[in-house]
Amino acid sequence: MSTATSKSEGIPGYTWVVMGIPWAMVVLGAVVTFAIGTMLGSMIDDLGFGPAQAGYLSSIGWFLTALLNVPLTTLVTKYSPKLVLSIIFFAVAASLFVQGASSNYTMLLISRAVTV
Repeated sequence: MSTATSKSEGIPGYTWVVMGIPWAMVVLGAVVTFAIGTMLGSMIDDLGFGPAQAGYLSSIGWFLTALLNVPLTTLVTKYSPKLVLSIIFFAVAASLFVQGASSNYTMLLISRAVTV
């Protein structure tokens, strides 16, 4: 009795696409997270927050990624991956627009948290 799974056993052909898209999202999320460092000086001047708040702003993405990785993966496996990933992608896209238009620190921090 073999434990190997094959395409004939019901695994959809788009499985690697479903796995590849979140991986790409993580990579692009890391780019966005690291990019904030180049803009941090201007953001501190414009929004008037200090070094501690800048640290929170930079670390919230990594913290929430570690915290939400398993629950979100469970949702994707339990429900329709297309539906769950579509909802996540639209939420991230909306939060990136809000992040770009933030007029205060709280708005920026919340949009950074949702961007995870």
